[in-house]
Amino acid sequence: METFPFKKVIIALIVLMVIVAGVGLYLGANESAPATTPTMTPEEQTYRITIENRAAICGQAINALSELMTNLQIGDAQWTFNVAVQLALIQAVYDEAIAIDPPSSMAHIHDKYVQAVEHYETATQLIKQGIDEVNVNLIEQATVELFTGTGTQLLTESIELLNEFILAHSN
Repeated sequence: METFPFKKVIIALIVLMVIVAGVGLYLGANESAPATTPTMTPEEQTYRITIENRAAICGQAINALSELMTNLQIGDAQWTFNVAVQLALIQAVYDEAIAIDPPSSMAHIHDKYVQAVEHYETATQLIKQGIDEVNVNLIEQATVELFTGTGTQLLTESIELLNEFILAHSN
């Protein structure tokens, strides 16, 4: 029986935190910028702000989950509650993402973003199932997907596409 590769997950979590920190720095820098970009429509501006805020919420929830998952305490009510709160935040981001009707000029960004949060949502469902069934292997599988899987790559790509769109429309 193989042991869970905690060192690899920790390294992946550090990489994820660096990505989330970069997004946070980007968001912080944009807060001091003018409220609207001259050539972006109000609809594009609203979409941009919504996605940036939701990506930040998702990143914070994933960071909190990373701490909780490094010390599994299945059966502990407080730990379970803390995990449930973070899973609910990710679920809310997913629910909002699929309900958004993006501007047509940003549909390609939104498609990538929705794909990312779909991966996160699937991983959160597996974590819930693992906790309910007290199945550490299922939790570990979901944790690896949540922190190092395709969702992280897709979220990074969607943020990069959003940044490219903003740059292209800021002149």
